[in-house]
Amino acid sequence: MKTKRMNGVKSAITMVAMAVALMVGGTSVKAADVNVDGGATKAASKRLNYNTNYVAHFDGAGSNDWYVIKPTGQNNFYEIVIKNFNISAGGNGYYGFHAYVMNGAGDVYMDIDTHKNKQTVTKVKLRDIKEDLYIKFEVGEGFKENSPKENSGNYRIAINTVKDDCGDTMATATSISYRKTYTRKMEDWYNLDPTIINEDNGLWDTGLYEDKSDVDFFRFKAPKSGYYTLRLKNINMPSGGNSGHTLNAEVLSGYEEQLAKVDSGKGEVHECKIKLKKNQTCYIRVHLGEYVPQNIGNYQVSVWDNDYLSAIKAPSNAKATVSGKKVKLSWKKNSAVKSYTIYRSVNGKSYKKIATVNKNSYVDKKVSKNKKYQYKIVSSKMTDKTNVLSKAKSAKTKKVRVK
Repeated sequence: MKTKRMNGVKSAITMVAMAVALMVGGTSVKAADVNVDGGATKAASKRLNYNTNYVAHFDGAGSNDWYVIKPTGQNNFYEIVIKNFNISAGGNGYYGFHAYVMNGAGDVYMDIDTHKNKQTVTKVKLRDIKEDLYIKFEVGEGFKENSPKENSGNYRIAINTVKDDCGDTMATATSISYRKTYTRKMEDWYNLDPTIINEDNGLWDTGLYEDKSDVDFFRFKAPKSGYYTLRLKNINMPSGGNSGHTLNAEVLSGYEEQLAKVDSGKGEVHECKIKLKKNQTCYIRVHLGEYVPQNIGNYQVSVWDNDYLSAIKAPSNAKATVSGKKVKLSWKKNSAVKSYTIYRSVNGKSYKKIATVNKNSYVDKKVSKNKKYQYKIVSSKMTDKTNVLSKAKSAKTKKVRVK
């Protein structure tokens, strides 16, 4: 039998944990620490519950702690949190404190290496895995010859289920409506695929490159026949260049035939057109390119019917006239437009927003002598709490000089 030595150490850890909630990657685990004894063998594995903090004592070099969990089958997104309180381990993996995640046959999915006084948070998606998963704790090869008293200590383990904000397959795709904008977060997940083995290390490997991060699927059913525009905005993900370095969206038929595609770098908005028949359903697959350095950030996706967008044209006949110490702007009014946003460039520099009006004229009083001014006007219309900008390029006035 395996001997455990928690006693006063267990009680102290539990009292501290009851006062402090564990915060992990935006997920709050509020439950107090629960004492647990890991099994000495796989057959004696201790079953763990999700979203619970467990604390345990590790008996040192030569010993093992075994646990078992059952995948939820609901997207299979998890955060595996391991905190090494005081087990002497550090440096490289050879001298680390390891948690091996494996199946019942002993095939290792991943190796989580935690050092003394360090916490490791691993985000993982386990693809199509339904059988029990086992977690085995042991010290690295560099400590295997140590006496049992060496490398002993205490640790915490928590396995938290995480709800994705968007379906990650065509079958679980999130339904969206046209003329609405949807904001989602791209997470950075290790997507473990049990069909691929890394020949270099013998571990189960991640899937194809586009599956190394979160993959989001949307479902859109066309309410009428005609052309639609898919808009993709990369809010803050550090990417740019070609599709291998950007946020990508592909429009797919129900048979996964690619109908259209678009990509956007950081801070960019790009769009593509789709021709759909009434009640035709298409799928939008959003993912990051192969070479994006950090797979975390936010984006927006929306589908617009082109008949609607064509009514929101850029203003026509935009004019700028100098009148004393003022510049008067005017343009032709469009009844479909709710408001106009005015941007100004001074002496050829970048445009900056100066006003939003709901009429077809504006007077700029904040001008100076001997400077050149140029303006552009953008039409917009509010629908479903979304501000739709003019699809056409903004109307620009000629440059004018204030004397």
